[in-house]
Amino acid sequence: LNSKIRRRLRVRAAGPTLAMEAAARAFLTSNGPEVVLEGAKVIAALLGNLAREDVEKFRRVNLQNPKIQSAVGKVKGGVDVLVAVGFVPVDNGAALQMQGEGACERAAAAMVAFDAACVACAAPFVLRLRLPIHSEARCCCFGTADARTLVVGSMDNLVRVFEAEAPQGDEQPSPIRVLEGHASARGASGVLTLCSMADGHVVSSGRDGKVLVWGPDAVGAGGPAGGRASPKSVHEAHGDASGKDCSNKQVCVGLAYDGSSRLLSCGWDHTARVWATPLGSAPPAAIMHAQAVLAIAFLVDGRIVTGAGDGSLTVWAMDASGQPQRVAAGAVQTPVRGLAAMADGGFAQVGNDGVLRGWSAAAVQVRMAPPVGGYLFCVANLTSRALQAEVAEQLATGGDDGVVRIWAANAFGGFACLQELRTPGGTFAICALPTTGDLLCACDDAGAFLFGRAQSKAAPASVQKALTADAAAYGAANAASELPPGVAAQQQAGGGGGGGGGMVNGVRYDFVFPVEMGRGSSQICWNRGDDIDRVAAEFATRNGVGMNELGQIKEFIYSAMGTAAPAGGGGGGGGALAVGGGGGGGVDP
Repeated sequence: LNSKIRRRLRVRAAGPTLAMEAAARAFLTSNGPEVVLEGAKVIAALLGNLAREDVEKFRRVNLQNPKIQSAVGKVKGGVDVLVAVGFVPVDNGAALQMQGEGACERAAAAMVAFDAACVACAAPFVLRLRLPIHSEARCCCFGTADARTLVVGSMDNLVRVFEAEAPQGDEQPSPIRVLEGHASARGASGVLTLCSMADGHVVSSGRDGKVLVWGPDAVGAGGPAGGRASPKSVHEAHGDASGKDCSNKQVCVGLAYDGSSRLLSCGWDHTARVWATPLGSAPPAAIMHAQAVLAIAFLVDGRIVTGAGDGSLTVWAMDASGQPQRVAAGAVQTPVRGLAAMADGGFAQVGNDGVLRGWSAAAVQVRMAPPVGGYLFCVANLTSRALQAEVAEQLATGGDDGVVRIWAANAFGGFACLQELRTPGGTFAICALPTTGDLLCACDDAGAFLFGRAQSKAAPASVQKALTADAAAYGAANAASELPPGVAAQQQAGGGGGGGGGMVNGVRYDFVFPVEMGRGSSQICWNRGDDIDRVAAEFATRNGVGMNELGQIKEFIYSAMGTAAPAGGGGGGGGALAVGGGGGGGVDP
């Protein structure tokens, strides 16, 4: 919507907005997600047109139009929404006509009420913004409690801050600020985790193991626009003597905030750490694990749940002295990649097996979704506590197939998928702000995407069509690169040639080989001229392989290329690489 409409949307002009919101809620709760999505788009278009211009063609709704008829006219409660705005039936019910003065203002006020109902009733998501990052986007959060700014961390060690409102015309969104402070460590870069805190602060961490605190002037909408910003404070997080002395022990992959006084961090040094806020006021308490800790969350009662590379799940409570005590434990047969608190006191969990699971507060599995066919990297709760009495709790998951799935518990001990939001990149992080109905996703090379429930803020049709086309191309490329189920292709390396190239996640590589992981298969891929150390390390971190197996991975790569390994490297034969999966040094978020 243009600025003229936005001004009108801020004005709750005279009109039956309460009746409109009641009618909208009835429409949204009486129909399935697909019906609601199409109907809401048409209703928003009709109201938006009239809010923009009071002309006869926008005052009249032809219910015989096939699209309007199928999306609104024949849908339960669809016509009632428009009648509540002030449209009245004419021509024996064949059309609706807006009568009286102030049609623009009434339509604008109705659009505000309709948006509020869409948020409150958990309407299906629509694309709001596509944010170009120009580096792999790995993490994201909202910079302000009202979602006025969006914060995205990427593998170039930068944190970018965007405004949540779309720019005018065809202009692409661009950062209002770039935050510098993270550095490379042991030859690797990347901001891997972000977390919003109280009073407009944001915390970031990643491969350098430092926890950086950014103030409201850096991440908020009211600060200086453009240019660079520096962190408010810097804290050493992981990699010290409190954790395991292992390769890349400084890497921090997760942050979580309890909403008042505690911050959690987790990393490859086998620890989760509990920080008092403000950071630096006291040393963090370290919680030691047997493997890298890859996921953390605060439960609704203030307890902590952690998930590790060996599949362990542990619930912790702080004792009177402020030290963590284990109170419950469970496990899955896959690295744990994401955790989220649920309203019943339990938590949701995802991992490399592509399954969403629900767990009780006692770490007992209580429900499970069908596998999605790939890795799941993240999970978020989309339903605020204020709305849980009105709508079913919803969760969002993201993974390597680029599909953000919206789930709700069903009556059969599982989860039902309500909606699929397709993107052209693996989804490494999801951040939800239920009070505004917004969902922010970090999607690797594709950048970041903001989805919302408010229909008036939907992206232009051209932007939505472009995303649909790009996502379809990404999905097709992924499908073309997958091996048939149950087939472990044994490509022979051969002298100097390798196993041939191929497409992986929409990118063409000179070398693509299957890898037997013990609990499934993966692929290792690289191009001529790539840094082999980095190829091996990235494969290991992506698949949860121990860093002690890097030598074996590098030996295979050199052998596959028919190239002599550097001093200390090995030869080895061709064929498919086989490594152990699920523990070791850690996994990228």
